[in-house]
Amino acid sequence: MSQCPPLLARDFVLNNPNEPEISERQRSYTLFVLVLVFTSSHVDRQIMGILGQPIKESLLISDTQLGLLTGIMFAFFYATLGMPMAMWADRRNRRNLITFSVFTWSFMTALCGAAQNFMQLLLLRIGVGVGEAGSNPPSHSMIADLYPPERRATAMAIFGTGINWGILIGFLVGGWINEWYGWRTAFVVVGLPGILLAALVRYTVKEPPRGYSEQIKEIQAPPPFLEVVKFLWGHHILRNIIIGGTLVAFTGYASVIWVPIYLVRIHEMGTGAVGSYLALLIGVGGALGIYMGGRIADHLAKLVLPAFSPSQCCTSLLWRKPHPAHCGPMSYLRHWARCTLHRASRLFRMKHHCICARSPRPSTCLWLTLLA
Repeated sequence: MSQCPPLLARDFVLNNPNEPEISERQRSYTLFVLVLVFTSSHVDRQIMGILGQPIKESLLISDTQLGLLTGIMFAFFYATLGMPMAMWADRRNRRNLITFSVFTWSFMTALCGAAQNFMQLLLLRIGVGVGEAGSNPPSHSMIADLYPPERRATAMAIFGTGINWGILIGFLVGGWINEWYGWRTAFVVVGLPGILLAALVRYTVKEPPRGYSEQIKEIQAPPPFLEVVKFLWGHHILRNIIIGGTLVAFTGYASVIWVPIYLVRIHEMGTGAVGSYLALLIGVGGALGIYMGGRIADHLAKLVLPAFSPSQCCTSLLWRKPHPAHCGPMSYLRHWARCTLHRASRLFRMKHHCICARSPRPSTCLWLTLLA
């Protein structure tokens, strides 16, 4: 197994030993507010999906321009500015950075309702992306300092449900507000509450000491950016997670944006109806899946010795011969996983052949073939 290349420490910063202990109530409240922040960011980001077709018809823009508004231009500034924002979060007050970010993207979202042409709306959406770039890095850092490793996956999963709550609110509120008052009003309605949320973060959330959850007394000064890149790329697990996450985001965000546009344009459904259906499916169902994923991850982590890599653990779950260190629940889980995958594979392939034989649509057979 390859080892992580070491990150060189430039100097050390001592944590204040007189820092008061963080109560469970304060920890839970901070996580709750961060979930609200993450929810707000995805309300303002994903509302373009449910409002895409009305915007296209109102401003007389092409699908290419609509894709620029919802995709590459937003993503370019969001992704590239996320790195310097993360470096700032490593060195400065994270709560204040989140406050600035929430205010920025909320204000820009509300201004989108005043856009008179494509270029104005594009610049405002870029502003939303710039604001949202400064939210996730400090939020992740604060959660890591609040929750110890054995509880961290669940905490991150709870935080991650903000994606689905944001889609739920954005599609539901944006869809019906558009039908009742128009898409411009929808931007104002979802944008203005974020300004109040920024004040809530600034005046009620406390910055946790760095390294608090792991009781680290000496904090290494953050290394240079290129050194961090080298560290991430030099570890095969982190590298593969980044690549896999990129591919998942590539398909996931495309679906969230274009599926509602497709339903409104091709099937002539109202934005309120589309928003209601997708809010239930993606919002509630997705939030449940993310939360359960975190709980399962924390549970499985207790069953695996820390000395073994994730790849060894996954191999031992599915391979015939278990690792000598795995016994009891791990052996049962391994056996259950193998049997379930085997039976599911056989059942799916049988159904796949039957459906393909009857289906007049080549696309149906194509998708089933890919899944099989």
